[in-house]
Amino acid sequence: MFGNHNRSGVICTPVQIGDILVEIDGQSFSDLGLCAENITADNMDCAPDVLCFSVDVAAEDGECLKSDARIICEAYAGGRKLSTQKRMLTAKDFSGREKLEIDFKKWGICDAADRITVYCEHI
Repeated sequence: MFGNHNRSGVICTPVQIGDILVEIDGQSFSDLGLCAENITADNMDCAPDVLCFSVDVAAEDGECLKSDARIICEAYAGGRKLSTQKRMLTAKDFSGREKLEIDFKKWGICDAADRITVYCEHI
């Protein structure tokens, strides 16, 4: 993946979607043989207090996941964390691509959220 380095030196790929900046930690995905594609964030079609976020997680080799992984998505307003959502990907059930749909549910989140960070970790 490409992108800017954050303070820890990890590659982050920023994508501006409407009023929301989505930052993907490309290195954490690459470490597990994954990449993130087709990123969307929507606060229009969902309920007023639900921020809908989706990302396709695909295997870089097109087939398998090296180990079980946890995808962590965090929504922020300025520097303040509003909500964290986690999704599991298991190596034995992963078929090479999976669409993760994440709903951040919190009062007023649609008006406040301006950034989503996404990273994954080995379990």
